[in-house]
Amino acid sequence: MIERAAPHHLVSDQGLGIHRMLIIAICIAGVVGLTQTSISHISSFIDKMAEQAMAQELRALWETPSRAITLVALDLTPRQEIEVQQYLLQQEYAVDLVERGHPDLLAVEQHVTKQGIVSMSTAIEVGRVRGAHIVLEVSAVGEGLTVRSIGMESFEVLAASFVTEKQQLRHALSNIVQSALALLPLRAYIVEQSGMFALSAGSRHGVHTGDFFQVQDSEIQLEVLTVEKNLSMCQLRHLEDYAIVTGMDSIPVYRFMNMQ
Repeated sequence: MIERAAPHHLVSDQGLGIHRMLIIAICIAGVVGLTQTSISHISSFIDKMAEQAMAQELRALWETPSRAITLVALDLTPRQEIEVQQYLLQQEYAVDLVERGHPDLLAVEQHVTKQGIVSMSTAIEVGRVRGAHIVLEVSAVGEGLTVRSIGMESFEVLAASFVTEKQQLRHALSNIVQSALALLPLRAYIVEQSGMFALSAGSRHGVHTGDFFQVQDSEIQLEVLTVEKNLSMCQLRHLEDYAIVTGMDSIPVYRFMNMQ
């Protein structure tokens, strides 16, 4: 499970905790001699806190987090390793490096092939242990590097390339990472802003210009026009839908994969 959802009992426990606060507050109110009206105000305030906490929990369960990439580096030179990490960090992805000899890789390293490439089962297990959305494997092979990405939801190789020069490596990394991110499901919220809609996800989440999002439980669709690191701007595909969504707050949407 990559996008870890809080168990339902955690949400319930939080609600119970807030209502325990209510009981304590009422007891204190009785001790200090507050009026029934004051107790009612305290009760209303704590109920409002409970509602806000529940809304935050539900939002966290729906929204896709920033994408985490586990980089499995095999037999790279220090310069190559630094170059790969620097590129990924410049994109502000959450990068987690696993080198040959790392405890998480040692446990399954017997599956590394004679060509020095991690087997699919090994890469998937490492990604699972590290909590990755994508495993990016970069291996030294002969005079070049093999780069491939594995999606932790489909357990498939999403893209692969063999490169020999520095510029080729940066280009290959960019293409492979962006292609992989575009294939992952993505959920977010939209909020109206002056006729446009701000999407609560950006490049760090895998949003691309031209992506399409669909409102949950609806046929209403939006197209992404501009993308920043944590935010994107969208417009409705059909203007007649504007009357339906205008004035609504924090509308849940998901990437409509069939439009790619």
